[in-house]
Amino acid sequence: MPYTNLELDTIVIQKLIDQGIELSKNKNVVYKKPNRGVIKCDVIKIAIVIKNLLDNAEKYAPSLKAVEITSDTKGSVVNISVRDFGPGIDRGLIKKITDPYVRGKNVKQPGFGLGLSICKKVMVSHGGDLTVNNEPGGGCCFKISWDYNKIELKK
Repeated sequence: MPYTNLELDTIVIQKLIDQGIELSKNKNVVYKKPNRGVIKCDVIKIAIVIKNLLDNAEKYAPSLKAVEITSDTKGSVVNISVRDFGPGIDRGLIKKITDPYVRGKNVKQPGFGLGLSICKKVMVSHGGDLTVNNEPGGGCCFKISWDYNKIELKK
């Protein structure tokens, strides 16, 4: 069930990503080609999604190479990608990793497997999605996307 209490606001996408980076404990991050487009979303919730993706990269995919964030907009569709350079996710787990209580078998870090499921719920509440893919050459890409003209506020 998605969140129904969105507080929509407009924000420059670069500022939104900067807020997510600022909230994160992961400081090994590079925002490639900053985007100055103006978008609409629940700024706090999306900034926390970005923060969670960055924190997960530090916790589960440590690498000397910086986590890369990219963003683009096509009309009212927003795409933000967070790419790490860690070991990737087991092929059998990648489709379920955003389900509640799902964690990798070899993860020794504390947690309950709720972070990505909460991120997914936030994106669904925006009429969007969170997708996860392993990258050629290693690492994983987490992509959030939504069409801000199609966000439906539920009463």
